Amino acid sequence: NHLIFDLGNTLINFNLHLASERLAKEFQMPEEEIYHYLFRSDFFVQFEKGDIGPVELVSKFNQKFDQDLTVSAFDDAFSPIFAPRTEMISLVETLVGKYELSILSNTNVLHWRYLEGNYPFLMQFDNRFYSFIMRALKPNPDIFNRVLSQTRTEPGECLFIDDLEIHVEGARRSGIDAIHFQGEEKLRDTLREKGIN
Repeated sequence: NHLIFDLGNTLINFNLHLASERLAKEFQMPEEEIYHYLFRSDFFVQFEKGDIGPVELVSKFNQKFDQDLTVSAFDDAFSPIFAPRTEMISLVETLVGKYELSILSNTNVLHWRYLEGNYPFLMQFDNRFYSFIMRALKPNPDIFNRVLSQTRTEPGECLFIDDLEIHVEGARRSGIDAIHFQGEEKLRDTLREKGIN
């Protein structure tokens, strides 16, 4: 059996507003304006997909807000937005060695660097698939199919867990059984029902 976990708000909580609040404070600007530009824009999607890198992202950001942030200064505000879900980490630890474990996450290069540098429990996963490396985003069927081919597993052998319904539906369209994550307790019960513990 192959268990595929989403990362953000499943294994690790995150809050994008923490990043835009830090930048807004530094620039003395409305947080909403920065949040909207940074996280609700086409170029952020391109960044998560690996079509553009940090230098291009920060340069667009600087142009828009008439700033001269370095990538490193931008990253200091942008990346520390995570908090691990300790119950989920404990749950994963009970599955290590019994199942093939993968992470499949829509994540950009800066957040990836921060996450893998700060949360060693991620190394317990057999495979870690990030959108900026895969050059595709969930719920695109392409990303699910590539996970299957790279892990040499069949859809029927996999179970996908994600907090976003749209991603769960994407996995199901690729023939993968999927659980809509709504908290640790509910997940433990659902896994037990499926004979996974």
